[in-house]
Amino acid sequence: MLGLVGNLISSVLLGTSKTFKAAIIARSFNGLMAGNVVVVKTMVAEISDNTNRPRMMAMTPLMWNLGSVAGSAVGGLFADPVNQYPRWFGNSVIFKEYPYLLPCLIGCSVTIFGLV
Repeated sequence: MLGLVGNLISSVLLGTSKTFKAAIIARSFNGLMAGNVVVVKTMVAEISDNTNRPRMMAMTPLMWNLGSVAGSAVGGLFADPVNQYPRWFGNSVIFKEYPYLLPCLIGCSVTIFGLV
């Protein structure tokens, strides 16, 4: 749970970064809090048996890669929403100030779902 909370904090920090240095610090903090991969592998090993363990272990990197592709797509589609989607976000002060906050918040929603 600490890793998920750290992911939430680092994502918001990344979305509100105004300098490259701040973005690097936010991503570094995310890396420090990224101990969830070991926990996932342990949980998969615990909830599986010999009949389905190889298939379940193979799903872990598949989901990781799917998340990498989907996350990149979300980042590209929702970055700078004031200019990309002025009809919906044209009057938004916060997204004008922080153009990369929206994709980070969308990623945070996935993390919040994991916390629940």
